[in-house]
Amino acid sequence: MKIHFETLDISTSKRIELVNITRQVEETVKKSGIKNGLCL
Repeated sequence: MKIHFETLDISTSKRIELVNITRQVEETVKKSGIKNGLCL
């Protein structure tokens, strides 16, 4: 089983804010080379 660990640092301007991190997650998963599994 292959495991990849990476942390994404996200800055916001408000105390509560929704941020779309889809692009960053897709790039991280692609870079990992993992084809199936969970991304948490």
